[in-house]
Amino acid sequence: DSKVRVNSQFELKKVKGDFFNYELNQPGFNLLFFDAFGHRAQSEMWEFKAFEKCAEILQRGGILVTYASKGLARRNLVAAGFKVEKIEGAPGKREMMRATKL
Repeated sequence: DSKVRVNSQFELKKVKGDFFNYELNQPGFNLLFFDAFGHRAQSEMWEFKAFEKCAEILQRGGILVTYASKGLARRNLVAAGFKVEKIEGAPGKREMMRATKL
């Protein structure tokens, strides 16, 4: 694991390991940047189980953002307890999704 303190209120934490076995030892995260490879390369990261794990480690009201905007990902996020919005994409991307844990 590695941490980078951006300022007094914002810290980034990078964790190397099996996402599905990650144990949270602290209050839930406020923000997840979900940047998995595409469905063809890493299909397990776009299934319900992955977004259920995201919901488990996010605080209520926490936000997940992903460059993906495919229907499968949106449906699985909703099923895992998120409110999902399509938003303008980052440079080079037409749109992306922002999901808020309910």
